[in-house]
Order: sequence, then structure tokens, then C-alpha cells
Amino acid sequence: MKKAGGTHVPTLFINTENYAEIALVENVIRQDLNPVEEAEALKRLMDDHGYKQEDLARIISKAPITVSETLSLNKLPKEIRDEYRQDHTVPKNVLVTIARSKQQRGMITQYRKFKEQRAKDAAKPSGTGSRRTPAEALANTLNTAQQKVAAVDLQSLTSADLTMVIEAMPSLKNTLEETLSRVPEPGTK
Repeated sequence: MKKAGGTHVPTLFINTENYAEIALVENVIRQDLNPVEEAEALKRLMDDHGYKQEDLARIISKAPITVSETLSLNKLPKEIRDEYRQDHTVPKNVLVTIARSKQQRGMITQYRKFKEQRAKDAAKPSGTGSRRTPAEALANTLNTAQQKVAAVDLQSLTSADLTMVIEAMPSLKNTLEETLSRVPEPGTK
């Protein structure tokens, strides 16, 4: 810590006998779980320890909406969750959207359509006919940015890097808010 220029080592002292709970929370906090694994781990914490979503959000230092969206992935049919374990390239936001469907059959249909469309897009020749529209390019950029921000382990950053990230976020937030404020109401074009 002295080499890094710090004076204090951040630590957490836990006075409990519940090692299984601590291990599960640590696994959820680690960034290398895929969204389905994280959803299952959060559900296990809720079931085993009687936590509410707000409790989980506080414990794992995530926004309540993030916890809610992650938990919604447990509604996905086993078929989708099992397939996702083998190929977790479907973005989390797509899985959350699919999980909002009322019926499992509809979820499976949406998941297959997404995968088919992605396969078609990947198979397009790289000539003029395969260019993405500006809206598609922007949506892809926003999805990529969302995934990168969600994957950052803030505790592993140096204080200088953390300061740089924190200073960049309000500018991005302002740009997003300004852009969203200019979006017309649906059906009023």
C-alpha cells in the first residue's frame, strides 16, 4: 500500500460463523459470474437467508434495479438458462427483456429470434449491403459501453484511475439525459 501511495489498507472484518453466506456473497460480488449464474446465486441468498431485494442490493453494493433485473433472469426457462451456460454471448439487457415476457413459450421464441437474427447479421457479406444503420451502431455502442461499465471492478482501480472514472461519469450522464430529453413520445413523429 505504501508503494501505491496509500496510508490505509481497506479491510472488512466480519464477525460471524456463517462462512457459507460470506462465500456466496463474495462469489456474487466477483465480476466473473455470468448473469444467469449471478441470478441463481442471488436467489439462493434470498431463499437461504430470507433476504429481500433491498437487503441484497445493500450487501453486494449494487443498485436495487440491477438486483431486480438480475433476479428476473430466474424466470427464464431452464432451456434458455442451460443454453446460455454454454454460450453466454447474449447481452444481459436482452435476457432481461426476454424475461419480462409472461409465458415461457414466448421467452423461448424471443430468445431463438434474437439468436437467429444475430446469426443472419454475422453471415452478411461485408459489402455495402451489410452496413448498420446509425441507430443500430449507436445501440450496439451503448450496449457495449453498458457491459464494460458493469464489468469494471472499481476496487481494483488505483485512486488516480478511480478519480478519472468518477470525473468522466457526470459528463456521460449529462449527455445521456440531454439525448433522452429530446426523444419524441412514441407515435408522435
